[in-house]
Parts: sequence; C-alpha cells; structure tokens
Amino acid sequence: MNQVTKVSYMLSDRVIVNSHSHEPGNESVVPPPWLVEFAKKCLDDGATAFIVHGPHQLRGIEVYRGKPIFYSLGNFIFHEELYDPLPSDFYELYDLPESALQSDLENIRFKEGTIGFPSNPVWYESVVAVTTFDGSRMTGLRLLPIDLGRRLPRSQRGTPRMADKPVGERIIERVAQLSMSFGTKIVYEDGVGVWQQ
Repeated sequence: MNQVTKVSYMLSDRVIVNSHSHEPGNESVVPPPWLVEFAKKCLDDGATAFIVHGPHQLRGIEVYRGKPIFYSLGNFIFHEELYDPLPSDFYELYDLPESALQSDLENIRFKEGTIGFPSNPVWYESVVAVTTFDGSRMTGLRLLPIDLGRRLPRSQRGTPRMADKPVGERIIERVAQLSMSFGTKIVYEDGVGVWQQ
C-alpha cells in the first residue's frame, strides 16, 4: 500500500472502492478473474467494500474476510432510451435523417422492444444494498429489490421503484443463485434479501 492510500484510509471511517467495468461483457454474470483478484487486493489493503457497476445486470455478492464485494448491483436508474440528441453517427448507422428523434432510432435499434435491453427483465431488475458494519467488518446485509419498469412507457421506463412481491422474490432468488458460487447465502424474508452469516 502506498503512502497516499494509507493516509486516505486513516482519514476515513469507511473506504469504498468503486469500479466501472463491463468485462467480460454485459451478457456475462461472471466477473473476470482479474476483477475478483483486484477487489480482494483492495480489501486486503484496507478498503471496507468493493462495488462494481457497469454490467447493467446483477452479478453475485462475495463476503471476503468479513467485507462485501458486490460484483454488480445492476442498474439503479436506466434511462438508456432517453438521451436526446444522440451523436449524428448513431443516426447514420441506422440510416435515419438528422430530423429523427431518439425514439425513432430506438424503435429500429431494439425492433420495437423485441431485442436488446427492453426485451429482457434482467436489465430492469436490481437491488439496493443496505449494509451494517462493526468497524470494517460487515455484520448485516439486506437487499431491497427494485423494479425499473421494463414494461412501462419509454418516458417512465428506467426509474426505480420498490418491486412487487413476485418480482422482488424473483430478483432476490437470482442474486442468491449468483452469490452461491462465492459461498454467500442470501434468503428472501419479508420482501427483502437477507445475508445469512
């Protein structure tokens, strides 16, 4: 650990390392080995938690030496279809005139929602992690399931809201399954995911 890192740890109650990485791709629910190794190195060097965002869907959770690694919490806000205007080369790619709206482009790009992000709930279902610590050791983890409204109109899609019971249970079951390979047990209780120590 270098001197700058040591000082930042001494001046903080908690140090959270965040990585924006899509590797090995958005479709993969398995983080690449280099990222797993890097996360553990950060925790070994004093970080309290390691959080990945970028893959646009949930990945597993590992508790390493009492500290959490969230390999991806999925999307919290996902307004993929609301950037307007997009760069002109994007419109050219889909052979659309300069006067086209982003909605025109997205209808073509995602074939009216039958392919890509709007076609699959995994991009629109996520969790908010609520942790408790004793010093740098995690003592509790609750996962609040959120639904970003995949089936809602484009203007409302991508905004988080608490998931209803069937969707919430599905979300927690997914993250529990993804976390099993890391030795992390999560169960669905009273509408939330709960880490079992």
